[in-house]
Amino acid sequence: MKQRSALLFMLLYSFTQVRAQEMHPKNNPYKFYLGIEGGYAFKLAGGYVGHFSNSGSLLSATHTPGFTLGRGVCGGMNMGYILTKHICIEFGASYLISSNYDWNNSYPVLTWHGDMVRLVPALRFQTEEGPLLLYSRTGLSIGFPQSVQSESIYLNNWQQQIDQISNYSGRTSYGMQSALGVSYHMAHRMNIFLEFCVTMQTWDPASMEYTKYTNNGVNMLPGMTVSQIQTVYVANYNGHINYLHGYQPGFPPNAPTPEPLISIPFSSAGITIGIQFPFGKHFITGKARYDLTTVN
Repeated sequence: MKQRSALLFMLLYSFTQVRAQEMHPKNNPYKFYLGIEGGYAFKLAGGYVGHFSNSGSLLSATHTPGFTLGRGVCGGMNMGYILTKHICIEFGASYLISSNYDWNNSYPVLTWHGDMVRLVPALRFQTEEGPLLLYSRTGLSIGFPQSVQSESIYLNNWQQQIDQISNYSGRTSYGMQSALGVSYHMAHRMNIFLEFCVTMQTWDPASMEYTKYTNNGVNMLPGMTVSQIQTVYVANYNGHINYLHGYQPGFPPNAPTPEPLISIPFSSAGITIGIQFPFGKHFITGKARYDLTTVN
């Protein structure tokens, strides 16, 4: 039993030494890395659904716990420059395929969906290079929402069933993204990594347009004006919410209806797994970038 334990220990030690030798700066003089990744993002916190209520001259937004369009499958790639042994400059690009958010309480019935392209310039801080490497990453999340829409079915004051689909567009979303991860040197010029990532992000659309509006199954769009179909969201708006588009005095029928800004949450927390490939000689040639414990 002792002999088997000693043999197992020697094998593990030899394996670690081989990996350390491969990761030694003299044998790993790379300055860049390129990675591909995929994972799943879970909902992090509730936020504003985007429907405002009017209380006299005060405007407030309806908060729905658990609502976020940040939940779903995501994938992307990243590229980094190894600045020092502990600091890297990284740039990532990803695409989020959002899961539908459904809220059904008899009436109204509400469904939201929206994807997002993200660009993430970040700083990465890591431990000494070796077979196993721990790191953290913090950066700016720049989002470009794609195909954001909501469908709501409700009864109006005359008990008529209204079914409407709203498409939202315009403006870039800004947020923050942080991650904690571990990277394992799996083979020559290949690392595998696993990380936990948190993204805090909301989006303020510039406009909304109805692409469907039916009353008891009858299509109402052909008879509606531009102000009834389209909305523009403006800052510092002091008017009243126009629930019945086009019926509020002072709004021209051939122009979109102005309304106050809304916020649509894209926050999430998720798990990502991927592979990175180091490449490129370091700008310091002919000697090691930094000193590590000598590997015999």
